[in-house]
This record gives sequence, C-alpha cells and structure tokens, in this order.
Amino acid sequence: MIALAALLLAAQPAGAAAERALLDFRYDWPAEAEAIPALRTELQRRRRAAPDEALANARETSDSSRDAHVPFHTEMHHQSWSVEARNGRYLALTADIRTDQNGAHPNRGFEALIWDRRRNRPTSVRALLGPAVLARLTPAFCSHLAAAVQARGGEPPSHCPPLAEQVLSFLDQDGNGRFETVHVLIPPYVAASYADGSFVVDVLLNRGDLAGVADREGLEETPGR
Repeated sequence: MIALAALLLAAQPAGAAAERALLDFRYDWPAEAEAIPALRTELQRRRRAAPDEALANARETSDSSRDAHVPFHTEMHHQSWSVEARNGRYLALTADIRTDQNGAHPNRGFEALIWDRRRNRPTSVRALLGPAVLARLTPAFCSHLAAAVQARGGEPPSHCPPLAEQVLSFLDQDGNGRFETVHVLIPPYVAASYADGSFVVDVLLNRGDLAGVADREGLEETPGR
C-alpha cells in the first residue's frame, strides 16, 4: 500500500499534533493504482479532501465532550482502496472505510471507482451501464440480498434498497478480461441491523443486459445466459 500517513503528515500545518489527537486518519491505495499517474493524482485529490469533514466532526465532538465533562476518544477514519478487477480498458477499485466517531460502536462504509484507461479518467458502474440495465438487474439483486440477510438469521428488508443507490463495482470472476458481474457493497443499516453487518451481493450480467450500452468494451454478458 502507498504510504498515506507519511504523505498526510508532510502536508499538515503546524497544528498537526493537535489534529492527530482528534483524528486517527489513514488513507491508502495499491501500487497498481499508484503506477497510473492520472489515477494517482485523482486518489491524492480524494485523500486531501477526505479528512476535512472527519476532522470537523471530531472537533465538534471534542467540544461537546468537554462541555459535558465526559471523555473524548480520538476519532478514526481509515480508508483503504483495493483492486477488484482489471482488463485492458478498465481498473475497478473499491474502498473499505472504517470510522469511529465516539458513538456506541464503529461504523463501516464503502466507495467505488472505475478507472477508464482509454479516457484516463474515473467513471462508475452507474454511468457505464445506465439506469435501464440497473433496473433489469434489480430483481436478481433484491433476491440475492434477501437470501444473504436470511442466511445470517436476519429479517430481509420489506423494501429492497434501490440498486442504483448502492456502491457498485465490477468483477471478472473467470479472469478472461470481461467484467461479467456487478459487485454490490452494502454497509450496515442499509439492508439489516448493525449486528447483521455489511453485505456483498454479486449479480451476473445476463444475455441482452448490455444491448443498450453504447460503450461495451471490457464488459460482456455471461455466455449462455
């Protein structure tokens, strides 16, 4: 992983020590992403922006704790990017985000980024597939999610969370260079209780799902489906 703590500390002003007492901040990405100059620049931009809100929240919590005469514990924001899939056109990355804001328990979230090597810019599953494809994939997503929640002893959601609003990436399950699976990352509370944790749902692209997608390079439906 690319060193983030060192990069961040180098960029911090004189008040860095006080800020570190408020917030334990880490942000990293893999060497494969670092090797693409424009992607490295994009991730550096996101890293610079990430602490702002977290640090503001930590300052507010610290002030409130002091006024209420209760202990304040250093808050946390750890964000780690990893590669989910790759081919000649796209690099699919997801970020696992762990936070602790002096609440009853830590929290977890996700982020996704699809890097378009040809256009040298970020895109997303949502932009590549479009709303019509996501609508066609929704029944399978809802069915898989309900089964996953039930498998953990939870109660499936009465209303399936909209697929288009989830964190979406791609997978290449057979390693043939085609992204044939939509990889859905669902944090706690979205589909079930905090105790049930986060969920990962993988939805295969069926034959015809990409019929209306203008730029299909690097994407392909599953053969025979």
